[in-house]
Amino acid sequence: MRKVSLGLVLGLVISVFAFGGEKASVKGWLADSKCGGDPAKAMSAGHKGCAVNCVKGGAKWVLVESGTKKVYQIHNQDAVKDSDVGQEVTVKGALMEEEGIQVESIEVSS
Repeated sequence: MRKVSLGLVLGLVISVFAFGGEKASVKGWLADSKCGGDPAKAMSAGHKGCAVNCVKGGAKWVLVESGTKKVYQIHNQDAVKDSDVGQEVTVKGALMEEEGIQVESIEVSS
């Protein structure tokens, strides 16, 4: 019984360090890593087609925060759906090292 409890506690501690940090909710626009440094371009509905094509060509999804224009690297790329791009969204997840976020959910902002 002690080994099972110790194993569960150890597993929990490892998962906290491996998968995330502080929980956050960030409002912004999903963009491709090539255009993420240009907030005016990345934060527009007209950028959707460009972003989707760039990601299909090898770029990565990023989140550009609406207020600060800070760019977050998205760790779990498969969390982003093409339908989420081209509109302001709220991304909930865990902040990671090096300006990244592990996405738990993406909701269209209202």
